[in-house]
Amino acid sequence: MHRLLPAFLTLGAVGLALGKIPQGAIAPGSNPFSNVNWYVPTAWQSEVFGSIAKYAKSTSQWDRIPAAVVASQQPTAVWVATNEAAVDDLPSILRDASKSAGTDGHPTLVQLIVYNLPDRDCSAASSEGGWKVSEGGVEKYKGFIDGIAKLIRKYEDLRFAIILEPDALPNQVTNAGDPNSKCAKARSAHIQLLQYAIANFQAANAAVYLDSGHGGWLGWPDNQVAAAQLIKQIVDGLPKPARLRGLSINTSNYNPLLLPNITDKSDPNLKRLQWNPGYDSVHYAKALGETLATYNLSSLNHFIVDTSRSGTNIVLETDAWCNVKGAGFGLKPTYKSGYDNIDALVWAKTPGQADGTSDTSAARWDPMCTAATALQPAPEAGTWFHEYFTQLLDNANPKLI
Repeated sequence: MHRLLPAFLTLGAVGLALGKIPQGAIAPGSNPFSNVNWYVPTAWQSEVFGSIAKYAKSTSQWDRIPAAVVASQQPTAVWVATNEAAVDDLPSILRDASKSAGTDGHPTLVQLIVYNLPDRDCSAASSEGGWKVSEGGVEKYKGFIDGIAKLIRKYEDLRFAIILEPDALPNQVTNAGDPNSKCAKARSAHIQLLQYAIANFQAANAAVYLDSGHGGWLGWPDNQVAAAQLIKQIVDGLPKPARLRGLSINTSNYNPLLLPNITDKSDPNLKRLQWNPGYDSVHYAKALGETLATYNLSSLNHFIVDTSRSGTNIVLETDAWCNVKGAGFGLKPTYKSGYDNIDALVWAKTPGQADGTSDTSAARWDPMCTAATALQPAPEAGTWFHEYFTQLLDNANPKLI
């Protein structure tokens, strides 16, 4: 007796059998970021243009304008972080992206970051989500995923690269040890919902990358092993043939892409380097890929790296993550990373949007956002932070122009 596969797993196969290959289809085994036109969100451009308007008012700031224009031309990811965004904002964004899809023979790539788990950001407060597992959040999240999945299949002329739930997996690796912790209580729901999202995002025109933190968080061997074991649990629970393309790293963080070879990792002053084989993004991807291989997960040895704020080596001695002073733009987005296991360098974090507010009376205030390492005053997470954008421009490495 033949078991029928779910419709979302058979649509691509049927289309290929009939010779109707979607414009955005990804050839099996290929890099989804290659041979595409990367979508540049108009909302991102509007925010940059707002900063440019401020520079234009002062002759002492005019020299920032050319670099800001170059920044505005770089593709960034679209964050889908509330159910309302999935229902209202995303369709108009995809209609905009679809206008130019395939006009030069290449599909348009839209980068999505799906970030709305119930009890999201379970170890911090600055980007805490609105849904709770204890208040029907599981079913709400499934409906949220269903809405996004429907749009992905509707816009088959587009190609999608999806970063799934930043920080969810690493929080379960390092912040769920106490059974009474918020992360521990959400663990089973988070695993179930990550599996649900991966399974429902299966489409000929979509590639999914599960977020796996960064080397300053999970770079140490014990954390890598725990991460690989949890990834295996998630993957083994997927309906076949659902699969991941790979993993995203350094999303919204500041780790440098590549540092000089560190021969002495015993220096206690270099907190993120001490005894850490994954001390930068390149080394973290290499080490995690090797660890995954020991769990028969070599197929996931494909990474995308957020370089939006990785231009300076500012976090080697600290765990700071909120609006960190001294940050600068890193390398521009490209699929030519120079590394076989890195599909692309991307600007996942919208550069210039705040990590969290410095207002101690705010409901989502986190102490890290008023630490000495944080640029202040700062608005709520996800809000445009002109002074921070200016810092990224001034400290860009390499320079944008």
